[in-house]
Amino acid sequence: MKQPNFGVEMKTPLYLFSLIALAGSALANSEDSFDEESVAQSEEVAVIKRRAKGLDVASHHAGRIETLEQQMDEVYTDTVRDTFGARAASARPQLNSIGLYFSGDAIYWKAFEGGTDYVAAPNSSKRFDFNWSWGLKLEMGYHLDHDGWDLAGHYTWFHDKATRHDGNPGDDNLTPLFPTYYTNTASTARGVWNLNVNDADLGLQKSYFLSRQFALTPIAALRTTWINQAVNATYTSPTETTVTGKNDFWGIGPKAGLGTRLYINRNWNFFAQAAGSLLYSEFDVLATTITSGSTTVLLKGDLHRIVPAIQAGLGFGWEMNFCDDGYHIAANVSYETQYWWRQNELFSYINPSAPLVKRLGEDLGLHGLTMNLLFDF
Repeated sequence: MKQPNFGVEMKTPLYLFSLIALAGSALANSEDSFDEESVAQSEEVAVIKRRAKGLDVASHHAGRIETLEQQMDEVYTDTVRDTFGARAASARPQLNSIGLYFSGDAIYWKAFEGGTDYVAAPNSSKRFDFNWSWGLKLEMGYHLDHDGWDLAGHYTWFHDKATRHDGNPGDDNLTPLFPTYYTNTASTARGVWNLNVNDADLGLQKSYFLSRQFALTPIAALRTTWINQAVNATYTSPTETTVTGKNDFWGIGPKAGLGTRLYINRNWNFFAQAAGSLLYSEFDVLATTITSGSTTVLLKGDLHRIVPAIQAGLGFGWEMNFCDDGYHIAANVSYETQYWWRQNELFSYINPSAPLVKRLGEDLGLHGLTMNLLFDF
């Protein structure tokens, strides 16, 4: 019996097994290589992510630092003397605008002045008493970029008038007091006194907060003023005598002041302001007396003087921004007063036999209600 040849028959299965083993080994090596490449790629992606995250953090920090620097610039002052300290916050309206503003005031004022007595009745003296009259004030300003200052110009116009009529025909119990040479008594007296004021200044002002609700506004300006006064008085007994006087004033000089504002909330506030001026001035004074159509007195006299003046006001206001902070509107109501020293320089006494001329040297005041409307754009 023939024995099977195991050696020949076993070659084929062993060969196939070897091929399968080699294929498996190659596949395993390929998977290992793929795994290693995937791990490497994953690690590289992780590194990129970490770097990106680091850049984001750095960018975030840089943005915060820039914001903090801007905020520090708003509250920090580096002076021209190389010192530094805190900066007060601006109190002017914070707008996205061109920086111009206009303001208009309707004023209802009255003048009062010394030296206006013009006739004496039994046991009393009659004087010119000014009426309450309307006037106006205008302001135009620009918000400067330099250090939060504003450049502003102001103009005031006011006219006032006083009229008198006293006595009865035939009584002859009035004694003229108006500055002139006139010694007779009179039965009737009448007169009118006109006052015209034109006032203007151009200056710098800056509004800033000292606390959350309290703000200051210092003001420095160059001021010029015209105040023209004309008076006419007529006395009858039985002849008629007319006395006229003219007192024209012009002055120019520095003005300095301070305004305060206390905010109740964002819209409502109380305010007060005061300012003083010293004006180098010129007075042009004229006096005449005409009796029965003939001029008996004619005097002219110019005078140069430094004239002080003060002004003050107290009131309350309302304000708001609108149109996405593109505009600002404010309304204010206040009581104001002005006081001028030695403004009335009319001649006080004339003696034709022994000429003697004096000046009245009396003061002038203005006071009343001021209603303001302001518009920023």
